[in-house]
Amino acid sequence: MFNAVACLPESLQDIYSIIGLDSTLALIAAFGGTKFYVSAKPSLKLAELVGAEVAKKISDHFGGQTVQVPLAKEFFRIQRDRQIYCRRIAGESSSVLAREFKMSERRIKAIYAQEKGNAAAICCQSVA
Repeated sequence: MFNAVACLPESLQDIYSIIGLDSTLALIAAFGGTKFYVSAKPSLKLAELVGAEVAKKISDHFGGQTVQVPLAKEFFRIQRDRQIYCRRIAGESSSVLAREFKMSERRIKAIYAQEKGNAAAICCQSVA
């Protein structure tokens, strides 16, 4: 089975282990590529972003520290490529996927061929 978390940068894997994948993805969306200061008490901004309970976990673990949040480009590229592969084997055309993902059909076909070679590591249910 494909483990999406293994594709996250190591620093984000640590964050994931504390707050889970959905909240980690929310942090990437808000702070990816930047640093942010975590106060000892959860900030309102952080609580609005990930919820009060998760904000408390972040403050408890990282309070008083500046946390670097990577962009996780490789993680998102892998997710995209797996989604393209799974949708192709489900019958969607390369032209439809090319328009949706703003790529050429040639690139979609190349991704499909590459992922087909990695099929043992793919679990389409986890990316659909």
